[in-house]
Amino acid sequence: MSTPPQSDLEALLPGMRIRVASEPPILRKCFKLKVRNDYGVIMVDFETLEGTEVEFGNNDFIQVARKKAISEDGENVFLSLSRGFFGEDGERVWKKNFSIPDDDEVLDEIIEALKELK
Repeated sequence: MSTPPQSDLEALLPGMRIRVASEPPILRKCFKLKVRNDYGVIMVDFETLEGTEVEFGNNDFIQVARKKAISEDGENVFLSLSRGFFGEDGERVWKKNFSIPDDDEVLDEIIEALKELK
């Protein structure tokens, strides 16, 4: 397997191990989440369209991914930063998630803000 070219993420996080998430458990993973609102319960499916993992520490990772939320009301694509760790059996255990609108201007501003912190 050849080494992919250095990405913006690798430039922002030197020394971190970057792994393109190409395994079926990460990509194309769908799950259902019940979201409660004033009108009852809505079923939402989430699909991971593409993603990359940054491993750090002894057993931790951050997944940077583009995901799609699918409900009866339509679809919404967004960017997701998810933090977790690898359990004793090697499975991913998810702890926290943060979503960002899938908008080039917003993403560019976030990338610039991160670069300024470097």
